[in-house]
Amino acid sequence: MKRAISIALAIVGVVALGAVLAVGVGLVYLWIHRPTPEQQKMAEVGKRQEYAYRQYKTADYPTAKKALLEVAQELDSLDAKSDRPHRNPHALDVMTLYVRLAKLEERNGGPAQAEFMKEASTRCEKLGRADCSEMRLRREVDQRDSLFQ
Repeated sequence: MKRAISIALAIVGVVALGAVLAVGVGLVYLWIHRPTPEQQKMAEVGKRQEYAYRQYKTADYPTAKKALLEVAQELDSLDAKSDRPHRNPHALDVMTLYVRLAKLEERNGGPAQAEFMKEASTRCEKLGRADCSEMRLRREVDQRDSLFQ
């Protein structure tokens, strides 16, 4: 009987030690792999981009327009603060946002459709693309949007 109790206590001890080690290893992993402030900022921006896209697809005109414009402005401000001013990591995203703004204006009879499409085309040209026509930009954004439906 004493032997059975000793074995049971030994098993409980080993399990408890294993649990403590697992938690410790997990905490060390999280400490070593914690996101940098830049990574946290990019995750937040990504969430706002997702929110803006959902608004573009489902919200009323003023709400969707505001969400798209806010994200475009935020991405532009991040690029302005970048330590790599000649490499704009958000250029394609912002160009896409302006195409969506143009399409949103068109759907809702807004006055700025041509202005937004011109901005998208200008940004496309800065990316060095050969074809920055309205038709090409619309097709590209429609293809991208079809992936999320």
